[in-house]
Formats: sequence, C-alpha cells, structure tokens
Amino acid sequence: MPDFSWGKPSPVISYLPNHTEERRLAALHATGLLDTLPEERFDRLTRLAYRLFEVPIALVSMVDRDRQWFKSCQGVSLRETPRNIAFCSWAIQNDELMEVPDTRLDERFRDNPFVTGPPYVRFYAGQPLHLATGERIGTLCLIEPEPRQLLAREKQLLSDIALLVEQEFSLGTQYPTDNITGCLEELAFTPRATNTLALCRRYDINAVLIRIRILNMARIGQLHGDEDGGEVGSNESHQLLEQLGKTMVKIASQAEVVGRYGNDTVAALLMDATLGEIRLLCAQLKAALQRWNGLRRPGETKLYCHIEVTSASLDDEETLAHLFEGEWTHYFTIDER
Repeated sequence: MPDFSWGKPSPVISYLPNHTEERRLAALHATGLLDTLPEERFDRLTRLAYRLFEVPIALVSMVDRDRQWFKSCQGVSLRETPRNIAFCSWAIQNDELMEVPDTRLDERFRDNPFVTGPPYVRFYAGQPLHLATGERIGTLCLIEPEPRQLLAREKQLLSDIALLVEQEFSLGTQYPTDNITGCLEELAFTPRATNTLALCRRYDINAVLIRIRILNMARIGQLHGDEDGGEVGSNESHQLLEQLGKTMVKIASQAEVVGRYGNDTVAALLMDATLGEIRLLCAQLKAALQRWNGLRRPGETKLYCHIEVTSASLDDEETLAHLFEGEWTHYFTIDER
C-alpha cells in the first residue's frame, strides 16, 4: 500500500464521556496487546472473515487515544492510522454493528482520505469488540472498494466471528502452546475447535479434521522404560512430536485451528475446504514427513504414522471427542523404511 498524506489533523471523534473514554483506554492498554507482533490466533479469524465474506480487506483494529492499530490484517500492509480518520473510531461508539453501504453517500466519510484515495473504501462494516468487562476496544471490520449491504445472515456471521476474537482477548498475551509440538496444547485446541465446529453447523459450512497419528509412540516408550507405552521424556518421542507439529503448522497454514490431541496426535480443523484441497494437503504432509524420515541417520528413530481425515456432521450433539472416536478415512501411511 502506498504512503498516505493525511492532510491537516482534525479532532478525534468520540461521543463517549471523558471518564468512559479514559476507562476504555486504560482497559485497552491493560490487555498488553498493543504493538505486539502478529499472532496466528487472530490472523486465523481475519482470514476466515476475508474468505467467507469475499472481501479484499479484513481487520482486527484496536482504537487507541490518537490512532487505530491493527492487531491482525488481511489485504493491507498498514499497521496503524491516525484515529481522526478511522472508521472504527465511529464504530466503537455503540454496541451494534456499524455498516456504511456507500461511503460517498455518508457525510461522515465521503471526504475521508481512505475514500478519496487508496484503498478507495466504498463499503465498511465494523462489529465492535468488547472485553469481558464491557469496554469496546476495537472492531472486527470488513472493507470493500464497491458499495455493498450485508444480509441479516451475514451480519450474524460477522457477530459470531467477533465473539471468537473476544475470546482471544480474554487470554491477553498468553497463548497456550504445547512445549513439544509448538502448536496449541490440547486444553486450548479443544474449545477453539469446538467453537469453530459450532460456527460451521450454524451456517452450514463444511468442516474437516486432518490428523497425523504416530503409531510407534508406545514402542518408543517401552524401549525407554515406560511400561504403559505412553509418552515419556525421551529425546526420540519428543523429536517425533516436534516434527509432527512443525510440519502440520507449516503445511496446513490455511487451517482454522491446529493443535495437539492426546499423546500421539496433531490435528488441523479446516472450514469450507474442497476435496481437492484436502487431498493436496494430505499429499504435502506425506511428502514433508517422508523427507524428514529420509534425513534421519542410521539408528535414529523415524516417524511411523497415519494421515487420516474425517468430516463433521451438522448434528449439534456431535462433539469433538465423538469426531476423534469415530470413523476416519485413511489417506497415507508414513513408514520407518
């Protein structure tokens, strides 16, 4: 995106009483999220909005005293703008969605430099984002260069995705990753995957789980003195799990959620994926894991695992545990040869 000339500064727009605005700003800064690096937990949600709404720009904005800063952005490289020209500064004045079908017909925005110049905003929809204590600290917003009006179903979908963003706010700067695999630990993966499945069922969006399950974990454990064959602190088992996590996170980058499940499994949940995309992803996982096995030295433990796929149903009674315990389609076996 090119550099912008902001012109003569104008006052920040805020209809909130001073004490309310100061409390809001204090709560915003207390999150510890301002000026932090991009995080997958937010990026996955802006990617989801970007894809489902088919817009060129989707953002998680946080409205500071004199600027709006983007915790996550799809479609733009800009990380912040002055607050006095920020659409989101208007959006946080109320709890409801702020939709601007055509900025050129809205006196608040028709002379805005983002409307008269790049990215030539014509449509804006901003769903206010709340902290658990009630303060509105930013928005999940959609931007288009053409006029548009959201359907009632689309407004509800945007609100539901915003709720997922708010759940991430509640974690602050803590992101519970598994120490071995580097992806989400099971206690964090399970609620995120469950919430994503609920969203899919509500809007009739197909959801697919891909898992890589290590088959030689029990044998490794027994060789190192664990009679139950479970995960032990051996370098071998940790190396296998670490490689599994790295591979899944890298290859399944389009997944909504990637995490560890149990002692021997890493899984990825994908929304709205085609059969061709699933097959390609599984083939890429297979190739990457086979390459890693091929680089192991004589005597080093290699991966022996299955790559499997299952689809979620529209049954509200089907839990994530039911999916993992149900039938899976076997795609590939990675052996130790």
